[in-house]
Amino acid sequence: MRLKRLSELPPSIQGMLDKLLLAALVLIVLISMRSCVRNVADAIGLGTLTASEHQARERADLTSD
Repeated sequence: MRLKRLSELPPSIQGMLDKLLLAALVLIVLISMRSCVRNVADAIGLGTLTASEHQARERADLTSD
């Protein structure tokens, strides 16, 4: 049996493919939102610091006092 269209698949398989496509789209949107939010946070100075960056800032603050 050779299928020419997805509409020839059984409804249960069509439903699974729809859910898989939706999950892939949601994943792509979440990944792109994450990078966009990170870029905006870095631009306005709210980016997350690594532990070593945080320690370096604390040391700089202590030595400036």
